[in-house]
Amino acid sequence: MPHSSGEVRLSNSIVFTNATLVTLGEPCQVISNGACWVDRGVIRALGPQHQLEERLPPVARLDLGGRVLM
Repeated sequence: MPHSSGEVRLSNSIVFTNATLVTLGEPCQVISNGACWVDRGVIRALGPQHQLEERLPPVARLDLGGRVLM
């Protein structure tokens, strides 16, 4: 939701979709067309969007248009 200052405030839970996910673990991975569910600051699910779609909750979604999410 846009705030009066122009910033966007998100709910406690959000799913980022259509993202290029870059993991920083060993080994580092790059996942195209990925999804990431973040709930209260904790990553709950991460991976290819088509594999996660049925498990993702009905919460706010933000389409990243292929942008990188690290």
